[in-house]
Amino acid sequence: MELQYTNGGFVKSFFIFIIIFGEMLLSLKGFAQALECRRGESGEIVSIEGLVSEISPGSTLFLGELHGFEVVASGQMQVLEELRRQGHKVDVGLEFFTYTKQSVVDQFVHGMINEGTFLDQVGWAKSMDFGFYRKQALFPRHDQGEFTWAINAPQNVTRSVAKRGLENLTEEEKQLLPPNLELGRADYLDRFRESMGGHVEEKDLLRYFQAQSVWDETMAWQLTNHQTGNTKVVVVGEFHVQYGGGLPNRLSVRDPKMNIITLGFMNIHNLSASEIDESIKPHEKWGIRENFICLVDLPETTKIWSSFKGLGRSYR
Repeated sequence: MELQYTNGGFVKSFFIFIIIFGEMLLSLKGFAQALECRRGESGEIVSIEGLVSEISPGSTLFLGELHGFEVVASGQMQVLEELRRQGHKVDVGLEFFTYTKQSVVDQFVHGMINEGTFLDQVGWAKSMDFGFYRKQALFPRHDQGEFTWAINAPQNVTRSVAKRGLENLTEEEKQLLPPNLELGRADYLDRFRESMGGHVEEKDLLRYFQAQSVWDETMAWQLTNHQTGNTKVVVVGEFHVQYGGGLPNRLSVRDPKMNIITLGFMNIHNLSASEIDESIKPHEKWGIRENFICLVDLPETTKIWSSFKGLGRSYR
C-alpha cells in the first residue's frame, strides 16, 4: 500500500491500514481459539461444524465443563453459535441455577432486573465469576420461543443430604426432591469413590454420593419438565457427564426417547501427543468418556468449587 502524504490521503490510507490490521488480528484470534475436538469412540478429529451436523433438532447436548476457564466458555459459545447457524432453536440449561429460582432467571433474561440483583437472588457463589457464563445464560432468543432453564437442586437440600442422608431430611426438604428418585448406578459410584481418593470414610462418602445423585436426578427431572421441542444445551460439571453414568443416565431413564449427546473438555496441558491419544481412548472398565472430546490447554488447574468436606455445592 502506497501512502499519499497529503492530509486527506494520508488519513484515509492510515484508517484503511488500521481496519485491515484489525481484521487480521481478529482472524488470528479466532484461529487461536478454534477447538480441536475428537470422537470419543475412535479419537478421530472432528470439526465443530461436523459434530454439530450430527445433532438432530430437539436433542439434548450435555457440555461437560471445567469450571471457571475462559477457553472453555469460549468453546461452549462456539458450539452454541454453530447450532444456531445450522438452524437449531436452542434452550440453555445451567447447573448453576436452582430450579426454585426459575422466576428470577426469567426476570433477568427479560431485562426486568439488573445483574447484581439477579446474582444476589439466585445465590451466586462469590468465588466464581459470572462473566464465564453470562453469554450462555443470555444466548437463547427469548422473544423467539427459546429459553434459559434453571435445573439444579436447592443448595439447602443437597447440603442436608450430604450432612444427614436422604432418610433424615425434613418433610419440607423431601417436597423439593424429584419424584421416583434413584441413586446413580454402580459404576458411577465407583468413579465417585475413586475421585475422593480415599480421603473420606465410606459412610460419609455414601451420603455425599446421595447428594451427587440428587443433583443428577433433579437436573434430569427438570429437563424432562421442559419439553419445548428445541435443542437443549446443558452446561454442567464434567464429572456429571463423563462415561454417561451420571446425568445422561438419569435423563435416559426419565426420558428413554430422548436423543442424548455428550461433549466434554479435556485439559491437555503438558501432555504429549501419545498421552493425549491414550487419554481419549475408551476406558477399559467405563467405556467411552463422551461422544465428543474437545482439547483445551489449562495450565491453571485450581478447582474453584467447594469441597464435600465443607458440605457445600461442588459443581463437579
